[in-house]
Amino acid sequence: MKDPLVTLSGHGKPVALLQWHPTASNVLASAAKDPSVKIWDVERATAKYTLEGFGACFALCAALWGPPLLCAALSWRSGAASVLNACD
Repeated sequence: MKDPLVTLSGHGKPVALLQWHPTASNVLASAAKDPSVKIWDVERATAKYTLEGFGACFALCAALWGPPLLCAALSWRSGAASVLNACD
């Protein structure tokens, strides 16, 4: 494969983490050094949700998808955690 199937544009700096949803097709979480987290609809090449405003100490360690269809648990290097319910 030489050409990408889709290009997702929207982060202002390099992406540090990608995590596919385990059961929802075409749903991807991305975390970048800008700092922001985006939940993507890959089929439509659009960011459905964006989390921002983490400050200079932002560092996402992991993204885990939970039992609700589009629930993401985000673990930060600071030791804090966030939960995003993308169904709302």
